[in-house]
Amino acid sequence: MREFTFVFVCGLLAVTLAAPPAAKKEEPAAKKSTAPVAAPAKTVKAPVKPATKVQELKQEKFEPVKSSGPTKEEEYRKFLEETEHKLPFKTNLKKGVQEGQTVFIIGKLCNDTKRVDVNFRKGKEILMHLSLRFDEGIFSGKLVYNTFENGNWSEDEQRGKHPFKSNGTLDLRIRVLNGRVQVFGDKSAAANFELKKPLDAADSVEIDGDIESLRVFRVGGKIYEIPYSESLKFGPGKRIDITALPTGNRVDVNLHKKNKDFAFQLSMRLGEGVIVRNAMENGQWGKEEREGGIPVRKGKIFDLMIANEKFGYQVFIDGKRFAAFSHRGDPSDIESVDVEGDAELYGLEISDSKGV
Repeated sequence: MREFTFVFVCGLLAVTLAAPPAAKKEEPAAKKSTAPVAAPAKTVKAPVKPATKVQELKQEKFEPVKSSGPTKEEEYRKFLEETEHKLPFKTNLKKGVQEGQTVFIIGKLCNDTKRVDVNFRKGKEILMHLSLRFDEGIFSGKLVYNTFENGNWSEDEQRGKHPFKSNGTLDLRIRVLNGRVQVFGDKSAAANFELKKPLDAADSVEIDGDIESLRVFRVGGKIYEIPYSESLKFGPGKRIDITALPTGNRVDVNLHKKNKDFAFQLSMRLGEGVIVRNAMENGQWGKEEREGGIPVRKGKIFDLMIANEKFGYQVFIDGKRFAAFSHRGDPSDIESVDVEGDAELYGLEISDSKGV
């Protein structure tokens, strides 16, 4: 019995070792989904930001925008009626040069200037011949005044001095007053001649010689009594040009409202060395503005330009920006202008502002 059991166990073990390993039980296949297959997602690119102005300027050559004309500031710097004149210069005079008027001649001299002539004519006669000589004298040039009549120069030639230099600015001003000719060079007195022939009969003016350019020729002004007052409409878009010669310590330019308050006062305090700007409201002065010093000198002509803009006044002295002054009331409420103090007034003109 024991032998049978042993044989049986051994046989069973042999069969077990000889049998191949059982196959791995497979998982039942997953059922195929009947849902629609989604399309593959598209790659979304972040939007490209447009280049900034600075980046554009780095990438492309900058082309400046062409202006349709001079700017307001460029026009403010110019003298009244400034333009380029053809040389040699000649123009007709309708009424000659009247008592109290000033002739303005502004330009540029050549590199090697020897002579510049200004002739006020009546037909073939020369009522006044002014000649700037650069090849006479040691320290400065000579200024010659004469007349030409009946084919001959007068033997009574008058002489003075002028301050001009070759390649420099020509700023010549000639004023007729009380039978005399006042000549200013670079805005300072240069000569004072006895007037031989009245210039109100002059019918033309000629300018010739070693002059490179001429940008101003005008006859203006009159005899002004100081204090001087003039009614005007001076709203935004207007400018006022004043030419004067300080003779003392103070010169005031006042713009008045209808109620006589000061819409704007420009007070040149030569004794203090300051130009004060202020305005008055309801009879009370406001806060003074004093910055900028005083580019005005006693005995030297100044050219003042005040432009009325929407938000304030622009002030230029001798073609240079001096100050701006904000309106302290209605910019259109201006009825008159006054000039008072220690000064000789040579010109006051109201005109439209130009520029873009």
